[in-house]
Amino acid sequence: MPSVTDKPRSLSVKGALLNTKFEGYKINFHPREEQQIELPSNVYTYTGDADTATHTNTHTVAFYRDVELWNNLYRNPWVEDAVYYFDYAGGLQQVLAKANGEQCRLTTLTHHVREPEAIARSSLMFVSANIAVYTLTDACVYVCFLQNGGEAVVSTISIPASDASASIRVVDALLIDTVLRVVVQEMTTEKTEPAATSDTTVRSSTSSSYGLRIATLAVDVANRTCSARALSAIIKGSKRPDYVAMTADATGLLVVCEEQLSSASTATLANDTVDAMEEEDLDPPTPYVWTQTDDSVSLSFKVPEGTQTTQINVDIKSKAIIASIGGDFLPGFGDMYAPVDVDSCVWTREGNVVDVHLEKAQHTGNRWVYVFEDDQTAETMDPSKMRGMLDAMEKYMQQTKTPGMGGGLERVAGLDQMEEVDFDDGPILSVYKYTIAESTPTITISPQPTSTTALGGSQWQFPVLPIEPSYRPAFALKTNVDIAIFTQEKDVNSTPFSHTVTFDALAYVLASKRNLKLKSVPTDTSYAAACDCFSQVYIYNKPSEPGGTKADQSIFTLPTTDRIVGLQALPKAIVVLTDKAIYIQWL
Repeated sequence: MPSVTDKPRSLSVKGALLNTKFEGYKINFHPREEQQIELPSNVYTYTGDADTATHTNTHTVAFYRDVELWNNLYRNPWVEDAVYYFDYAGGLQQVLAKANGEQCRLTTLTHHVREPEAIARSSLMFVSANIAVYTLTDACVYVCFLQNGGEAVVSTISIPASDASASIRVVDALLIDTVLRVVVQEMTTEKTEPAATSDTTVRSSTSSSYGLRIATLAVDVANRTCSARALSAIIKGSKRPDYVAMTADATGLLVVCEEQLSSASTATLANDTVDAMEEEDLDPPTPYVWTQTDDSVSLSFKVPEGTQTTQINVDIKSKAIIASIGGDFLPGFGDMYAPVDVDSCVWTREGNVVDVHLEKAQHTGNRWVYVFEDDQTAETMDPSKMRGMLDAMEKYMQQTKTPGMGGGLERVAGLDQMEEVDFDDGPILSVYKYTIAESTPTITISPQPTSTTALGGSQWQFPVLPIEPSYRPAFALKTNVDIAIFTQEKDVNSTPFSHTVTFDALAYVLASKRNLKLKSVPTDTSYAAACDCFSQVYIYNKPSEPGGTKADQSIFTLPTTDRIVGLQALPKAIVVLTDKAIYIQWL
């Protein structure tokens, strides 16, 4: 068994990662058939009781931080033309996107009554063509038996969390004969309030921990029932795993994460937001400074050395700002003191400093006391001192730098001769062995990984649905300018994942898009799709023949600016879920 200090092996790739003959993607303006399905109610709107007036639930910035990048549209690998989502009341909905001219159908499969927050944090996956497993963060796992032409039958299994405040999500499931194995992820967030002092700058700190547990359930397919059998102890860490899946031989747990997990008895849970800064300074400053006039507010913050502009995202809303670097949200940002005129707001970058200009919505001469409600940092009265204050904050910005962030999209010398992705930084693919004693029954997970594989400087992209209905999960990585898909092998001890598909220069092309949100590939990996936070869906095909020099791309523009909450690429169609409708474009 390797120790946590052992150097992990590298991730093997098939052939050359770099197609030096590839020239790029060309726009295809060929018109395609589109269809729109209006949803009965907003996906994340809570209607209340039948005798009360309908009202829209207002989500907090913290809520969006948790769920904004989650894909709330799901697929069944056994049914290539079906997608699924949870509606405003927690009911499971199925959309059949037929390509033969038949009108798409929207069918209600289950009924639940849940708050929108629980729905948005839901998770669903299929273990067969007619059996799905999902969670709605209420300490229960739901096993759904689908029926042709009728409402599904649902069995509810209580999964007690290791902490009363933890929320749970199902992250993988595998059906072997009559035993269903489910991997549940727990997230626990603790807020520590500081002792009352005269120093008004002291703020509370938040720490998060993420844990994984395996549960086994007995499934009676004929009678459509399910019962609990065993639940393992938990393995924990302070970083949220990018990817979790059971091995194809059903003996191990694959985890892609920036750190290795360990059993709860030996885990050291670091503070997500303070981390090593806590030892150096119990009251780190917020990562921005600001000043104002009667009509505007100017805010500035620094980014780590080597950060690409495409890795910076500043989302300015009428009453909030969400800022992130390389996908990591900046602390302090959130709901604002007063509304702003979004159309007149802009952000720019000069060197390692990002400047945000905000126009107050009401030019009444009112002065802001602070910028963000959850932070309340005092104004920098002398604008000439702003850059000096930013320089003093630089050491704190380095703590939030994402490993490998400075690499950008630059190619590594000799990449076309590379046979392995092997860099010091980046996430690690760890394998944790588990055993199931049927006589007890008990489940035991190894407290430390039995093997580790380096994903190198490659940046995590997205999980990929099994390439075929048989259980072979996969994921996509950015390997310099390309995006490569790796598929799980049966012999996880020798080669956990093998390189199967490459999208030439796709990482480079996507880096030029602003505010990218979701990415997806169909099960046949014939193309890749990505959408931004607004109304653009980008479609990138592979070359018509291996080693081709060009490939087609097209853009699907939604006729709305409603928030996109789900995206799925099917072999014959693109399906997009917004708050109010489903949009389908046939390929």
